[in-house]
Amino acid sequence: MAYLGPNTLRMSEAMLAVFEDAGFPLEAADRAVNTLVAYVIGMSTSEAAWLTSLGRSGQGEREWAERLWPAAEQAVQAYPRMRALYAAQRDGDPGRTRDDAFDDGLDCVLGGLAARLA
Repeated sequence: MAYLGPNTLRMSEAMLAVFEDAGFPLEAADRAVNTLVAYVIGMSTSEAAWLTSLGRSGQGEREWAERLWPAAEQAVQAYPRMRALYAAQRDGDPGRTRDDAFDDGLDCVLGGLAARLA
């Protein structure tokens, strides 16, 4: 019932039409829209939490990340896959890393939805 406002209904109607036009039956289009929205909201919520913590720290993003790296690297010592991921990201730009992660994840979601039509 919380999704019955006019703006949300207009957006939902438009998104359903996009997925129906792509070939999804209405109920499958609804599930596809829900999946896409859940991904975007989940990633946005995570980024908002990070940026809020960053803002409260009073530090720049790179400075704060550098301060956190030693604890993060220590935490993953017993986990070789996580250790390799952290090592690969160590010198990267945190903002670019977040943007790339969002883009790659969105490609996965959309690719998975497209595969359902094949």
